[in-house]
Amino acid sequence: MARKKAASKSTATSSGAKPQSKTAFVLSQPAGLSAKEVSAKAKAAGLGITEAYVYTIRSSAKNKAGGPRRKPGRPKGSKNAPKNGSRMAGAVGSLRKAEAQLLEWILEHGTPAVQQMVANVTSKLRKIAG
Repeated sequence: MARKKAASKSTATSSGAKPQSKTAFVLSQPAGLSAKEVSAKAKAAGLGITEAYVYTIRSSAKNKAGGPRRKPGRPKGSKNAPKNGSRMAGAVGSLRKAEAQLLEWILEHGTPAVQQMVANVTSKLRKIAG
């Protein structure tokens, strides 16, 4: 019984070369050939291949050819985004560098302290411009 299964999985060519597997046979057929036509050609070559098997082989080959694919869902890295102030993180990304640094100072030192720093710098600039 096992011998019969092995014989149905592959077939030898007329020249006595290595037998061709069903998968190799299906993949060697043109992609434009319908599954029904591939199945008929396989039967003529001595291989028992169903249409469903042809679809399965072609689908597997197509998935392997494109490389690994990401599954649909949340974008990569989004779970590591900051939970608190996520609006700020998005806003900081769109601001110019100086504005982003100022925003970091405000978040780090608080609004009143930064306002006092800005007031001090403003008064110094007024003295210089005089």
